[in-house]
Amino acid sequence: MSEVVEPRKSRTVEDMIRKGRLVRVSHDTQLAAVHIERARGRLRSAQRAFDAHDYTECASPLWDAARLSCAAILQAEGLRANGEGHHATTLDAVTEQFGHLLGQWLRTARRLRAERREDQYPTRALLPEPSAQDTKEDIASVTALVNAVQELLPHLPRYH
Repeated sequence: MSEVVEPRKSRTVEDMIRKGRLVRVSHDTQLAAVHIERARGRLRSAQRAFDAHDYTECASPLWDAARLSCAAILQAEGLRANGEGHHATTLDAVTEQFGHLLGQWLRTARRLRAERREDQYPTRALLPEPSAQDTKEDIASVTALVNAVQELLPHLPRYH
C-alpha cells in the first residue's frame, strides 16, 4: 500500500469534534506506532490467558488491544477522544471513517467492549464462560485488526 488512505467523510465525526468529544492533537505516526506496540502487548496478555484456559480473562486485554489500535488511527489523523465515554468515542469515530475497511474486526471489538463492560458493571446474571473456539476467533480477529491498522498508519492523512 503506497497511496494515501482517505477516511470516509462523516458528519458524525464532525459533530464529535464540534462537541469536544474528539480534539485535535499532533499528527504523530510515531506516537500512533507506540499505541500499536501497546496493543501487541495486550494481545500477548490475551494469549497467555488463553493458554491457561482462562477464556473470560481474554476479553479485557483483547478490548484494550482493539481500543489502542483505534486510538492509533486517530492519533495518526491528529485526533484524540476526549472526556467521559472516550473509549466508545474512539471506537465510534474509527467505525464511522474506516468501517468500510475494518468493519468485521471492529464488530468484534464492539462486542468485546460490551462484554468487558458487562463483566465490570453487571446488569444481569453473569455472562456464560466463552468457549475456547470463540476466544480463539476473537484473538485472531483482534490480531488482524492490529495488523491492518499498522499497515494503514503510514498512509493516513491529517484529519481535515
